[in-house]
Amino acid sequence: MNNPSEKKRAVFILLLISLLYAALVLSHWDEHYIDFGDGNYLYISARLADGLTLYRDIMAPQPPCHLYLGAALIKLGRALNQPLYTVRAFSLLLRLAAMLLVFLITRKITKRLLDSCLATILYLAVPIGFWWAQGYQSEGLLIFFMLVSFYFFIDLEPRKLWFAALFGTLAAFTNMTAVPYLFLANLFLLVRHRRLMLHYTLPMALMGLAGVLLMEFVSDGFYLRNVFLNQVGTFPKPEISGESVLTYAVRKILNEGKDVLTWEGGYVLFGLTGLAMYILKGDEIDTRREYIGWHAFFSFCSIIYVSKGGTMEYIFTIGEPFAVIFFAHAMGLFWRGTMREGEGWKNISFKDTSRFAAVCVLFMLLFATFYIGALFVRKTLYAESYELPASEVKVVKEIIGQYSREGDAILAPPFYAFITGRRVVEEYSENYIWTIKYVNEVFVDKKPGEGVAKALAISRALKARRVPIVLLDMAQTAKLPPIKEAIDAYYEPLNFRSNSNVLQTLNTRIEIFIPKKK
Repeated sequence: MNNPSEKKRAVFILLLISLLYAALVLSHWDEHYIDFGDGNYLYISARLADGLTLYRDIMAPQPPCHLYLGAALIKLGRALNQPLYTVRAFSLLLRLAAMLLVFLITRKITKRLLDSCLATILYLAVPIGFWWAQGYQSEGLLIFFMLVSFYFFIDLEPRKLWFAALFGTLAAFTNMTAVPYLFLANLFLLVRHRRLMLHYTLPMALMGLAGVLLMEFVSDGFYLRNVFLNQVGTFPKPEISGESVLTYAVRKILNEGKDVLTWEGGYVLFGLTGLAMYILKGDEIDTRREYIGWHAFFSFCSIIYVSKGGTMEYIFTIGEPFAVIFFAHAMGLFWRGTMREGEGWKNISFKDTSRFAAVCVLFMLLFATFYIGALFVRKTLYAESYELPASEVKVVKEIIGQYSREGDAILAPPFYAFITGRRVVEEYSENYIWTIKYVNEVFVDKKPGEGVAKALAISRALKARRVPIVLLDMAQTAKLPPIKEAIDAYYEPLNFRSNSNVLQTLNTRIEIFIPKKK
């Protein structure tokens, strides 16, 4: 953007879009329980802010950047007396920063202001990303680092490759999902630009090794076991699931992929179309365009990551930036090639039936894309895609406040502990991983390990009635016999509504208990 007037227009458009998006999001802020992962990371971050050592004192399968940053935000939020909204404000700013990167990358790829502005708007509106950006998830920071790395990488200049390596390494220390994309970048340089590898691979290797050694030291040797073994360990073993790892993965990809196509099928279709147009433009594919094409394509393939246990359709947020970039590119080509060619709209007539039909189909697909997306965004704004709306969270807070004191150890999904200033007994926050560990150790390996030890420790606390209130997740924690048996023997239902102790959330059922009188 060498034209000063064009720069001013771009700045004005970006500011306007950012303000409108921020106003929309801020108008719907509340203490909603967005998602288990959001609550889990909020809780872990809060406990790190309390002084716990990551990985040694509390399990976390993700690398540290996201969690250490969360701890810093919680400390700032406590100083401001608003820990939740401090984190929410950061998530909002991070989304806007990613939006700016989408604009800059589109501008660099297509060299069109119209394409860049459209990609920016699409990125903020794409439904799964809109939903997932409301919480404190590792994907937000991951996407930011990956986009910065990609922005520098595609210039294929020695100095910029050092910056690409830095942000790529930060991405890998935020979420292991970044690793295959870093492998792709290194493979591309090895095949196409071997002379540039020194400027990318070497600093990445040095920074990566230094980061691993540092984290092993800081965590007293618990780092690699958490971020590698616990990630791999989330695959249910065939003896439990009744299907092979491959069958499990394929089934999950198909199920979650169906959700992605339901909500964002139009974005995927137009994005792939625009990507094909970009790759095929010109007589030959230069190596820069080749890498952009491969990286974008494998970003679309991010849905494959749902094969990992506990991962759902939200992982496609990694592919969304490239879906909207090439969606906008396709629309820009259509506008410049059809709508502004010759006499513009007059070119589309009933006489040219094939062209008229194609344009009609295009606009029908666009309408369906934006209509379905708008419906999902509306669900998000009104907390219908959240685990529990703020009105119900308020009820839970009142119950926890009535039967426990701040700092007490309770047994509950970690968000409820975070929002009330409580602890989770035995730091039992990664419910899914602990459940899988227990089941594998008892029914497959026939050898007690961490999972069994954790369940027995919680059981002992329950038997001693040291846990003043239990919010039992019937989909996970209730499946651990030592915990369930201790609750049945030493606790009684707390009927808080219509003679029932059941709290129904979006994805699970919670049953509430208090200790029986001795």
